[in-house]
Amino acid sequence: MICQGQSNLVPNPSFEETVHCPTIQSGDVSQAVGWKNPTLAGSVYYNECASPSGDFEVHGVPWNQYAYQYAHDGNAYVMIATFAIGGNGNLRYYVEAQLEDTLDAGREYLVQFYVSLGDSSAWGCDDIGAYFSDTMVYDYATQGVLPYLPQVQNSAGNSLNNKTGWNLFSQVFTATGGENWMTIGNFIPDAYTNFYSSQNGAPWSSGADMLIDDISVTQLFHEGVDAKMPGNIVRVFPNPTSNSINVQIDATYPLGTSVELCSNDGRSIIAQKKFDATNFSFNLSAFPSGIYLLKVQNQNFVLTQKIVKL
Repeated sequence: MICQGQSNLVPNPSFEETVHCPTIQSGDVSQAVGWKNPTLAGSVYYNECASPSGDFEVHGVPWNQYAYQYAHDGNAYVMIATFAIGGNGNLRYYVEAQLEDTLDAGREYLVQFYVSLGDSSAWGCDDIGAYFSDTMVYDYATQGVLPYLPQVQNSAGNSLNNKTGWNLFSQVFTATGGENWMTIGNFIPDAYTNFYSSQNGAPWSSGADMLIDDISVTQLFHEGVDAKMPGNIVRVFPNPTSNSINVQIDATYPLGTSVELCSNDGRSIIAQKKFDATNFSFNLSAFPSGIYLLKVQNQNFVLTQKIVKL
């Protein structure tokens, strides 16, 4: 099988690039290059530049109005609201960005991002997803639930009740073609949302405030349909496999390649990095049958490949 490299389609995926540093007067996600608020209720932008001394600052990192949390990657993140109670019922904050390229019909895409529940949240919520559309989502008449069905949704049983670290969201979907906008948030009304009380929340908190960082959308690769992609970079074989999997990197590319095998929900299982070789091998004989994800990366490319273990 011949596979080709594909980069992350999400612009400014860790929110490092700023229009200007967030402030109390102007601190929504539109201050991060490439990102927008699709509704009247604005998601909040946090960046280390707002608190260069490391002390508390409303929009600072790591210490801000909703959390004490370092970024998962770099020095910035955003906050969305996935649930609220009382008079704020069905309140939602979303974030939206236009992708670097349009998605191809019939192709599979891996969607990943990291989430952390804000320290001040009195409630937790496991419902979060991503909706892909061919036009920008824009409804400044609402602060509530957007009426769309997300293509990817957090798996049942994957708890996001984590205030001390970051949880990985990882899902795969097949594009219908033409999608080039992505909106992240909770698209489920409160009556059907999986919410629960969270310990040590602020007395003024009425909902679940979720931090988001390090977002990626990458195309998966398959034998036969990838011949049109430029530059054969990586060979992965055999696939499917019952025992081992081999990875060969084109020798014309610089060394220093990392290869990581993950479960289908994005958890890392095996990782290797080599500076002086272009061949990798993984023994999968002890792993259960199923779908795995192989990520190959160096300074020139990122490849994500679906692996079938028989």
